[in-house]
Amino acid sequence: MKIKSIITMNNILSNTIYEIKKRISDFPINWVIIGSVGTMLQGINIKPKDIDILTDIEGFDWFKDNFTNNVSKNFEYSTLEKSRSFFGSLEINGITIEIMAELENYFNNFWELHKGLTLKKNIELRDTKVPVLSLSYEQYICEQLEREKKANQIENFIKNII
Repeated sequence: MKIKSIITMNNILSNTIYEIKKRISDFPINWVIIGSVGTMLQGINIKPKDIDILTDIEGFDWFKDNFTNNVSKNFEYSTLEKSRSFFGSLEINGITIEIMAELENYFNNFWELHKGLTLKKNIELRDTKVPVLSLSYEQYICEQLEREKKANQIENFIKNII
């Protein structure tokens, strides 16, 4: 499905996403923007703090190897209370970009693999398409991680566009 972003983005954020997409375009990287930027690109009124990118292990290594001058946190395996993944951070144009691979979330007493790489859609940004996580799956993740305010915001938005 092709959706046009209905929001006007901060120029720096827009430029950063565009720069990432442009650098990836010549390589077969499987990636998707998740989190607040992904929801914002689909029209939800939210102010993101960073850009979250989910990729596979090959994409993770590609980001690590091709953005060496932008690394702000080493690329390695990381475990938190409710998530674990290969994780690293970049900084481009003063924006933090968090790169994750093999992301798992802990809820209902077990670790569940994030399905973002299979549940994505494209959003038009300038003259290119950017992959974002489907709103319904983003809502599901927020519900499972007990981020009720954001889950409700997504649910209400979905109801209003149907």
